[in-house]
Amino acid sequence: MENYGLKASIDGEDVHSTDPLKLGFSSGLPTPLIHAQGIATISMGVGINNAWIEVFHTLGYIPVAIAFVEIAANQKQLMVGNFDGTRKWELIAFSNKIRLYGEDGSRGGGSPAVTFDCYYYIFADQVA
Repeated sequence: MENYGLKASIDGEDVHSTDPLKLGFSSGLPTPLIHAQGIATISMGVGINNAWIEVFHTLGYIPVAIAFVEIAANQKQLMVGNFDGTRKWELIAFSNKIRLYGEDGSRGGGSPAVTFDCYYYIFADQVA
């Protein structure tokens, strides 16, 4: 590594002498580039228990993406298809968009409309 840049080691490792794989971050190693980020809102209408929203990108390949859904005030959950017995959240990536999907099994026919804010990040591959 060069004599300049930024490095952060994991707990208990000397940042000056540790193996690069034990660094939490190094400006000398490839890092993900954020292509797009934002907030998209999933809206479930009256009595509807699932919905999705799509966010388009121009990368031309299936990117790495990550999203969190705000399930309550100041409480976010990673959208990884996890199902807690009631709700399921998924992020599905395509070559021109990502789809943010939500399902709430506790909602019945008379449930009021509800919205969920989703915070997403789409990463660009540095070698694509």
